Amino acid sequence: MRPLKRVFWAMGRLCMVAVLGCRVPGQIAWSPDGSLAAYRIEDKAFLIDSTGKIVTSLGGSAGGYAWSADSKTLYYANESELANPVTVPDTKWRLPQRLMKTGAELTAPTTQPASKPAKFVELQAFAGGKATSLVKFAAGKALHMALSPDQAWVAVVCDAEVPDTFAVYLLNLPTKQLYLLSDAAGFAMCFTGPNRLAYVEPDRAADSNENVTGKVVEVTLNVTAPSLERTPLIDVIPAQTPCMAPLGENMLLTSIARSFPGKPTADDKLVCKLFMWTRANCGIVSLADDVGPLFAPSPDGSRILIEKITPATEQMPAKRELQLIRANGSDGNTLRDLSHRDIFALWPAWRGNSEITFTSPEEDAKTVAVNNEQHLQYDVVQYKITEKGQLEAIKTLSESWENAMKPYIPIQIPATQSTTKEK
Repeated sequence: MRPLKRVFWAMGRLCMVAVLGCRVPGQIAWSPDGSLAAYRIEDKAFLIDSTGKIVTSLGGSAGGYAWSADSKTLYYANESELANPVTVPDTKWRLPQRLMKTGAELTAPTTQPASKPAKFVELQAFAGGKATSLVKFAAGKALHMALSPDQAWVAVVCDAEVPDTFAVYLLNLPTKQLYLLSDAAGFAMCFTGPNRLAYVEPDRAADSNENVTGKVVEVTLNVTAPSLERTPLIDVIPAQTPCMAPLGENMLLTSIARSFPGKPTADDKLVCKLFMWTRANCGIVSLADDVGPLFAPSPDGSRILIEKITPATEQMPAKRELQLIRANGSDGNTLRDLSHRDIFALWPAWRGNSEITFTSPEEDAKTVAVNNEQHLQYDVVQYKITEKGQLEAIKTLSESWENAMKPYIPIQIPATQSTTKEK
């Protein structure tokens, strides 16, 4: 495994198949009206409806999906190859954003030809039953995506060559102009307003962001501005700040709190705290201790899904739980005990404010053979959160899916043990 790439190790306790040679959990992203969802497993993505029926294939994808407010358009990224590959010229450390050529302009003399065929990211919009290419550009795999509240900007986080670092790109949808905001950022980013983006930027250039300090910075987007001013919001360590999300005018983030000098901390599994930054006073408060790197606020912002981690003691083993808390950090309620595994097969996702999509219970998992590998496989189930805070199964979305589409955890079992064959 490349030096740590800590975000991916923590996000699924496993690393990205396309980036690191391992795998990352499945991902599902519902449209605001709940009628459609983008579903990714490994490096393949699909569009499904509310019953789990496959509407169409979305091609090869490493992750990152964003829905328009009216649920009519899905923005996503594919890998792409161009007939005449070009590379984006390098920039110096933390230069202001630079305008890049897009579409047909990629072959303009201002670009530099690659010495060998290069991989490109292609941003697409799926609407009205067809996909439309928006832009192609040379970059690492697209992993994370967000759409601005005014639906004028798409932000994309791509893998970068330097360990623990990522590149943040911005596409202005009305003009189709692409900007590189940072080529050495942290993984976390989110829109904090119609034309505001927050992301994590290191304080200095380094061979890795693993132990480099940095800041959550906010930029105000303006296509006519020659450069963007970065407003620092919070001091962080980029490699230890894996997730951010807006909460009204405020912002949620997971990170590891540090004080220097301080006692060394074993953080190889990135046990974080969930914080809320408030715009009114620029303050930051802790909402939950000992949580996993990922969290998911409900669409109305009233509740948050977290992975609660109880560290092991001499008397008790470590414990993992899928919990639901209020947006102020109160009333933690356990939806499922996750202690039997230390990884996710599928990240839980909201569908509306009272349903989540998650895997079937552990006792229903099956051992199957897919592509000559043994998997502990789960179904994808739609659950209702009851008034008592329990998960009530509504629909098994993956009932008719082939085994290769279902979320799984890789396992090793004796060769003599019987398995269910791949469909």
